[in-house]
Amino acid sequence: MSPIAVAAWDRRMACPTLPRRALYAFLIVQPLLGLLTVCAGGHGIAVPFTGLQISVDRALSHQFEDIHGWIGTSFYYVIGLHILGALWHHYVRHDDTLRRMR
Repeated sequence: MSPIAVAAWDRRMACPTLPRRALYAFLIVQPLLGLLTVCAGGHGIAVPFTGLQISVDRALSHQFEDIHGWIGTSFYYVIGLHILGALWHHYVRHDDTLRRMR
């Protein structure tokens, strides 16, 4: 089977650093936003081993909650696009991308 030419946009989407950085950013930012949301209304949270007490006012907490929800929802779309991309490679491009994802 001869190799299929890869379009420039396809190479940019396959860049391993961008998706990996986005995933790590998501894994760090989401819990922090959830923590800051919980800290509202005088329900401060003590950070273990640091002696820090985090407390956020209620209005700011609602903003954190909105951002937390938006990022969580958008990540579902990213997961869906990732699945569609894997299926596209398997059924349309007929390459071994999906097989290599073990």
